[in-house]
Amino acid sequence: STTTDNADQLTDWRGAKLKKLKGLSEISATGMSKETGILTVSIDAKSPLLKAGLLPLDVILKVNGNVINTVKEFLDYYSAEAWSQQVKLSIFRNQQSQEIEVAK
Repeated sequence: STTTDNADQLTDWRGAKLKKLKGLSEISATGMSKETGILTVSIDAKSPLLKAGLLPLDVILKVNGNVINTVKEFLDYYSAEAWSQQVKLSIFRNQQSQEIEVAK
């Protein structure tokens, strides 16, 4: 695609590559019904996120209960609660929502 917005831009986060979920191919690959959330494109084998339960193709829908639609929103909510040792992520995988906790 030749769009100039940064929705297709990959963001490195703790060994994972994240981007805004966008387009029919990503929607169907993840089983989502619409373009919403943040797609986990890949995760490095050494990433602590794997141990926490995040997998490639997971779609992150919420951070601590806050709905997110951009990587910036995701990072803002993630870093907002500096005192917190854990962040709760609501993810979508295999046609269902689930929650995982990630240590900061």
